[in-house]
Amino acid sequence: MKNLFKNAKDALLLKKIIYVLLVTCLVSVVGNVAMLFSQASGPGRMALLVFMTLLFGLYFILRKFFFDLPRHFFKKAQVSLTAQQALNSAVGPAPWYWHTFPEIRGEQKSRFVWQHHGNRGKYAYLVSLSVPNDPKDLKIVMNTYTRAFLVPPFYLGVWFVEKSDIRILCFDPDKMPSFGIEDLPAEFRKSKEAIYTLAVPVASFSIPRSLKEGRHELRFPQELEVIEELFLVVSYAGEPAAYAIFELHPATGEVIVMPQKWFTSKSFDLGYEWITRVARDPATGILYGDGIRIGIFELSPDGCQIARWVGVS
Repeated sequence: MKNLFKNAKDALLLKKIIYVLLVTCLVSVVGNVAMLFSQASGPGRMALLVFMTLLFGLYFILRKFFFDLPRHFFKKAQVSLTAQQALNSAVGPAPWYWHTFPEIRGEQKSRFVWQHHGNRGKYAYLVSLSVPNDPKDLKIVMNTYTRAFLVPPFYLGVWFVEKSDIRILCFDPDKMPSFGIEDLPAEFRKSKEAIYTLAVPVASFSIPRSLKEGRHELRFPQELEVIEELFLVVSYAGEPAAYAIFELHPATGEVIVMPQKWFTSKSFDLGYEWITRVARDPATGILYGDGIRIGIFELSPDGCQIARWVGVS
């Protein structure tokens, strides 16, 4: 185990191999036990049931050990606690990271809560913001890949990709009209629409995804100028990088575009593997990120190259 996680992609491959072996063994044993069960007497059947219970318990313990490792950095990577905390709390896309969405409290001290609507049914994979204990009092519903963030001190920020642009919207939660989940258009979940709400944003902003690498000056809406730093991870319109990090500084009117030159269609299986979020270690300024099936990584000082793999998601 000492050298198991030196390379995140190697560790992920090992996990897949072990998973196949575990499932193969389990299916084989279950088949044999089922045959014995049909031929056994009462006491024999009871013994087989106990054996199967222990077998399934062992399976889930092994599965948890190899596949449900916590989303954090391994101590041997020598990554600071502040970096761990920054990345663990970084906002990722709905629905996978809905639990990272920020707490929203209105100016009138009203409180709102996030809810994931499960993995089945016509509202599956949707995430909504509502008044506590009143799921019919929804303010906004978010579709896949949409992110939510706090615009201090009271506003709700939302960003998503819309065609060739990154769209950023800002809402006053206290003034957002309410609606029930049954009012949601039936085709919304399968549509390309990022959000559904009856509210009109207090501010909106667009950034072209085609911005070239480097620093750019942009004028942000006044409502967003309270944000010192915000990281957006998007599929990139440039080549060869498949993804880019847009580092926003609305307070100073700057955007820094960092194409992820290490993340290309030749090196990764796009769609199956992708970057979901990044965060800055407040103590060192180093950027860390993670994603779906790619592990946790540290970026180079320019933010465009991978410096090292430090763990497995």
